[in-house]
Amino acid sequence: MITIDVIVVNYRCLNETVQALSRLGGWALGRVWVVDNSEDAAEAAGLATLLAGMPWAKLLVSPCNLGFGRACNLAFAQSQAELVLLLNPDARTGLDDIDTLAGALRADSQLAAVAPVMYWNEEHTFVIPHTVAQTPLVALGALLRSRWRGLARRSALAALARMRAQLGEAGVLRVSFLTGAVLLLRRAAVVAAGGLFDPRYFMFFEDSELSLRLRRSGWGLGVVPTAQAVHTYRHKAFKAGLMGQARQQYFAACFPGFFRLTVGLARLDRLVRPVPLAKWFHTVPQALTSADSFAAATGGAKVLAWSPSLLMQPAIFRPDPALANSFSAAEWALLEPAAYVALLQAGGGAPQWWYFEVAPPSAPPAGAQGGAPEIQ
Repeated sequence: MITIDVIVVNYRCLNETVQALSRLGGWALGRVWVVDNSEDAAEAAGLATLLAGMPWAKLLVSPCNLGFGRACNLAFAQSQAELVLLLNPDARTGLDDIDTLAGALRADSQLAAVAPVMYWNEEHTFVIPHTVAQTPLVALGALLRSRWRGLARRSALAALARMRAQLGEAGVLRVSFLTGAVLLLRRAAVVAAGGLFDPRYFMFFEDSELSLRLRRSGWGLGVVPTAQAVHTYRHKAFKAGLMGQARQQYFAACFPGFFRLTVGLARLDRLVRPVPLAKWFHTVPQALTSADSFAAATGGAKVLAWSPSLLMQPAIFRPDPALANSFSAAEWALLEPAAYVALLQAGGGAPQWWYFEVAPPSAPPAGAQGGAPEIQ
C-alpha cells in the first residue's frame, strides 16, 4: 500500500487547523505533520492538546515563523512517505478525494503532482481557478490587457469558458502550474527535481517555482476533475507586500533574462496603465455592507464570477451559470473588506462587469472605503 503523509502549516489559526484535521478522520495511510509557525506558547500548547488524541499526528514547533515553504520543508525532511499531501489550514478535503488524487499518480508514473477541483465555499457554488501561470508571456499579457478594455474582457470571458469546460473532463487535466493549498506530491519526483520549496521564499510564489522546476525536470502536473476540495480563500490586503517581494525573487531566479530586460520588472510595471473605473465598469457608488445591499445596488443581478483584479483575472466563478444567483449571505461573509469586480447578468441581457467595494463591518455604508483592487 502506498503511504501518504499530510503536512499542515499552522500560523495562529488553531480552529481552522482543527477543522482541516477533522475532515481527515483517523489517518491510517501515514503520518500527519503539523508545523506550528505561530511563535506563541499558548498556540503550541493548544495544538499539543489537540494532537494528543491523534497518535497518527506529530507536532513540529518551529523556532520562529519560517514562512510557508520552509515550514513545509521541515516536515518533508522528516517524512518518508511515497506521497505527500500539502493541506492549508483553511482547506477541506477527505479520504475519498485524496484517494482519487493518489490513484491519478499511481496510473501515470510521469505525474509529479496533482490537485483537486477547488471550491471557494462549502456549498460548492464557486470554483477557484486551479492555477495561475507565472511566466514572462503572462506578465506581458497583463500589461496589454491593462491598455485595452476589449482585450481584457475577451480574455477573461475566454478563460471562464475554458475553465468551466475543464470541469467536465473525464481524465487528468495537464496544467503548467499548481497552487499549494491542496496538493498531492510524488516524493521521488520532488527529490529528483531538487527538493520541495526553495527556502528563499517566505510566502507566495514558492509553489510556482516548484511547478516550474518539476516541469523543467521532465515531470507533469495535473488537475483531477473527479476530486474535490474547499479552500476558503480570503483577499487580505496585507499580503500584497509579501506577494510583491516574492514576485521579484521568482522572476529573478526563474527568468533572469526577462528580469534584467525589464530592469527588475520596474520597466514592465511602469507601462501598466491605471484602469479608469467609470469607463471600464458599471460602478456601485457606495461601499456595501451585506449581500442584501449588493443585490439592491445591482438590481438583483446574478453573479457569474468575481475577482480582486481590475483585469478580471483570475476570476472565481460559478460552475454552472444557469444556477447563478446574487451573492448569498454566506458567500458575502467570505469577502474581505476590499474592492472587487464581478461579472453580473440581469434578465436575458449580456453579462456585464461591475465594480464594487465591501465595507469593513463597522464602517457606514456611504462613501468608498476599499480602494482599487490590484491589477494582475
